[in-house]
Amino acid sequence: MSPHGLLSVTIGVPNVTETAAYYAEFGLAPEAGGWFSTQDAGRQLQILPAPTRRLLGLRVGVDDADDLARAGASLGRLGVPALPALARSWRRSSRSPASG
Repeated sequence: MSPHGLLSVTIGVPNVTETAAYYAEFGLAPEAGGWFSTQDAGRQLQILPAPTRRLLGLRVGVDDADDLARAGASLGRLGVPALPALARSWRRSSRSPASG
């Protein structure tokens, strides 16, 4: 697997309002859908309700389709479901990854 950039992280928390206030105070800009963004890289963090604090999703950028296929295969061997239908193209030279 050859990840070349962290695109976004989605976390679940039982106390969405308090957690959102913390990240807003930290300097991230709140957006619709529980998203928080930075000036440099756009939407990078999403906070959603969950019974316990946990990782719900992680998006990484790769250089090409071969890297994407290797990443999906590696995740599959670990028992982690990859969602290729949700994959979006991302170029390493991009300053602002696709949001979504």
